[in-house]
Amino acid sequence: MVRYPAGEHITVPRHVDTPRVRTLLSASTAVPVPGPAASLVMAPFQLALRTPLRRAFEALIPRLPEGPNAESRRRSRFVIECEARGEGGTRRGHVTGSDPYGLTARTTVEGAIRCAAPGYDRSGALAPSQAFDPADFLDALGSAGVQYQAPPAAG
Repeated sequence: MVRYPAGEHITVPRHVDTPRVRTLLSASTAVPVPGPAASLVMAPFQLALRTPLRRAFEALIPRLPEGPNAESRRRSRFVIECEARGEGGTRRGHVTGSDPYGLTARTTVEGAIRCAAPGYDRSGALAPSQAFDPADFLDALGSAGVQYQAPPAAG
């Protein structure tokens, strides 16, 4: 597992009183063969990005492949595990599905449709769970193969 700079560092504290948010990515998922070495390489790579080497890395980005083809996307699976710890104990949940690229498009469209609906009254920079009811939103993504399990909200 390697630390992953995700948006949750900003969005979760907007609606959850928490001193820390950590996001991790399975290195074997991101880089199948040298995955275990990824955690060893990540820290020096991050430091290198703070030096003039950053320009060299930025020049390489346009030369990288676009991403997986449609068949590879359909075959890909994802699991998002969530864990919250507090004085009341630990709660866990997960979301599973396939084609993360396609899911990004589906969630964006679903969010836009909901925001454009008559009566939608929220505005500003919101975490997704502030903008929409999480269970209702995830249920709407069921037709895209998204499944989830989460404990009921505490009291």
